[in-house]
Amino acid sequence: MDERADQMRVEKAARGVVETHDPRSVPAAWALQDGSPDVELAVSVAQATCSEAYRRVALDAVQMLGGIGFTWEHPAHLYLKRAVTDAELLGSAAAHREHIAALVLDAAVPTRPLTVACG
Repeated sequence: MDERADQMRVEKAARGVVETHDPRSVPAAWALQDGSPDVELAVSVAQATCSEAYRRVALDAVQMLGGIGFTWEHPAHLYLKRAVTDAELLGSAAAHREHIAALVLDAAVPTRPLTVACG
């Protein structure tokens, strides 16, 4: 039982490392640096990705540390509070996804009329 719990903690930590190194956040830095015309879209994609990953990783850290009895001795709870606050101040992942959809779909021009199957 103890070995399985350790394996679960290692898997959560590894997932957190992978989530925080998401390549979808890199184009936002490039767009800001180069003055790209689609900087708003790139920043929203990065914010949606990073905001969700930050919250999930901080929550997993609190759960893992709580499981071994070190919840308040480690600053992980402060990271979780910061993730929630940042989502409120900078926009949540859901809000940025809606913004992405508005940017992409509102700018889309249909090339042909949509057909709907009946029957």
